[in-house]
Amino acid sequence: MHTAVLLGSLGPIEHQSFDSWLATLRVDLLAPFGLTRALLPLLRAAPDASVTFTLDTRGQEPKAFWGAYSVAKAGLSALLAILADEWENIATLRVNGVVPGPMRSPLRAQTHPGDDIRRLPLPDLFLPLYLYLISGQPKRESGAVIDGERWLRNAQATNPPQ
Repeated sequence: MHTAVLLGSLGPIEHQSFDSWLATLRVDLLAPFGLTRALLPLLRAAPDASVTFTLDTRGQEPKAFWGAYSVAKAGLSALLAILADEWENIATLRVNGVVPGPMRSPLRAQTHPGDDIRRLPLPDLFLPLYLYLISGQPKRESGAVIDGERWLRNAQATNPPQ
């Protein structure tokens, strides 16, 4: 399960440094690639293995000023699709992604300083989704990109808070 994130700097490309881009790409794209690649022998040997990437709408819908973060998350989405295709005939190995959407996190506070993040869901509300994806339940579900906001609405409708 890959959840680490580094925002880097937001702003016009011309104001973003090479070092900031490199640091962001290392954390947000190269680390998930490297860890997954390094663990692949263990994943292949396991009776049931799952890799889950945390994606972002800025990777799927790039916008001005998001620079390296958006590029890294787009690359992570591409990596997920490539791995799902490469592993399509390996029944015991799957890869999926979660786009959690806005949540109450330091990253959201940094990217949207004018928002009242207290109205947003806490990250731990997505834990059941991640646990489901790594639990072995979705045996043939691979290559899926799950909309976390939609999933959370459905989960709360099915199991409303007491």
